[in-house]
Amino acid sequence: MNIRRFKLSKAEKEITEQVPYLYDMFLPVLNLIIEYQGNYWHANPRRYPPGTILNIQNKGPTPVEDIWNRDRDKKEQAERNGYRVVCIWEDEFLDDGLQCG
Repeated sequence: MNIRRFKLSKAEKEITEQVPYLYDMFLPVLNLIIEYQGNYWHANPRRYPPGTILNIQNKGPTPVEDIWNRDRDKKEQAERNGYRVVCIWEDEFLDDGLQCG
């Protein structure tokens, strides 16, 4: 099944404002969350050293450490709730396809 998100409806926006984190993919049979980490949006540490400031859309200048902390908190929350989490970095996927992770 393919789900394409082009624009959030008003109801979707209201719901997402009440939920602290949204996850990219969920495979219920495996109790598995998959997070696809874009190199820029998630500040891939192999590309952005500590102290780097990224200009994130709708947020403005953002230290990479803030991005890393949010991603860490998001993953830990899912794990505390019993989910397994796999994070796939954009560059790994582009290099290795589904063999990454």
